[in-house]
Amino acid sequence: MKQLVLSLIVLTTLSFTTNAEQVLTGRAANEAVKGAEMVRYKESSSIPAFIKFRESARIEYADWQQWMKTRYFKEAKYVGFELIGDEVDRLGMVHYRFQQTAGGNPVTFGVWIVHTLNDKVVSMNGMLFDEVPVTAASLGENAALSKALTHVNADTYKWEIPAEENDIKEISDDPNATYFPKGVLEIVNPDASLRSIDLKLAWRFNIYAHSPMSRQDVYVDAMSGAILFENNLIHEADSNIIAVTGYLDTQNIVADFNGSIFRLRESGRGDGIFTTDLNNGTTGAGVDFTHGDNIWDDNTVSRFATDAHLGTEMTYDYYFNHFNRNSIDDDGFALRSRVHYGTNFANAFWNGQYMTYGDGSTGNNPFTALDVAGHEVTHGLTSNTANLIYQAESGALNESFSDVFAAAIERDALGVNSGEWLIGEDLNFLIRNMSNPNALGRPRHLLWKLLGHR
Repeated sequence: MKQLVLSLIVLTTLSFTTNAEQVLTGRAANEAVKGAEMVRYKESSSIPAFIKFRESARIEYADWQQWMKTRYFKEAKYVGFELIGDEVDRLGMVHYRFQQTAGGNPVTFGVWIVHTLNDKVVSMNGMLFDEVPVTAASLGENAALSKALTHVNADTYKWEIPAEENDIKEISDDPNATYFPKGVLEIVNPDASLRSIDLKLAWRFNIYAHSPMSRQDVYVDAMSGAILFENNLIHEADSNIIAVTGYLDTQNIVADFNGSIFRLRESGRGDGIFTTDLNNGTTGAGVDFTHGDNIWDDNTVSRFATDAHLGTEMTYDYYFNHFNRNSIDDDGFALRSRVHYGTNFANAFWNGQYMTYGDGSTGNNPFTALDVAGHEVTHGLTSNTANLIYQAESGALNESFSDVFAAAIERDALGVNSGEWLIGEDLNFLIRNMSNPNALGRPRHLLWKLLGHR
């Protein structure tokens, strides 16, 4: 009995460190944060990255900001928290997501999530910076934009093309919408891995280039004009070799009928699913795929548009059926796919607004397999939830989540023996093998490969 009691005492005062993270439980947690049963710290901040309260010590949701400021920001009157989203789960818990601000400017990586039940705080987690500089910009917005455009150095930008400007107005349902970048002042850490902290005030510009194609948030130092950071917004399923397959044979899909023709549109899922034809162009929203009757039996390359449409439907259904989520933003976000992008474009990507699919290196092999569609739509979901910056570890997690959910979506749609843990197998080659990364010459721990380590 004495031995058992001693073991329990040890367990209630547990403290250990792993991967630059200190974890405290029981008595040690309570000593660090009164009322906590678990606390985690990261090297990059003296503020805990995770706090879980004992049930009897949970604080009121209405009091959490003052609770945090009293303990961690006593001298920082300029620190604030801006609500950027909330979700209710099946257990009735409400999860509030806040952006840390300093002097009214967002702190780019400073996101804090408050998990509540019955208006009591169960736990909180995220990343908060304890020392944030508050300075005024000495470089104006126009001068900073010039620096950003010089850095991107594209031949043509989306806002220079009338068809693209009309497209963004239609998609946004906003006659004033434009791709022309507007500067936003933010406080950013140039090292996305947060291994070193050196926060700086920066102008952030969302720059969408048409040729060569790219889209990124570019952060320009608001004092020196140096390029501090770049977040890639084009999320691709990488591939450069493709082979023709039948993909999914005969499947049921949903299309609409306008009185004379059927189109690859539907309104039953969220705010709709739309699949359009770019006809090997690279601008605009594309035109409708149409058919004279409800049997889509076209044997040309255009039949693969139905793969993109089906893949989007199955991805929507997966997130709705398993997580009760209404599209990628949980508010019905319209899912748009553009097929036949460019000439011999052997790739697919999510650009922040829609999925786009090329025809492959031969021009006859559309990159519209089900798992690729699931991968790209999941990038959209990630950008609307965790919004993982596409750099370092967060970028690796972003890509990994798309892979894992792509496999799960494919299995859910086609059956337990479909796809296994492969990405791209319907294309007659493998993009990634998650169950055996070594088979493709990748290290066993795929995450590190995605991070760029060898």
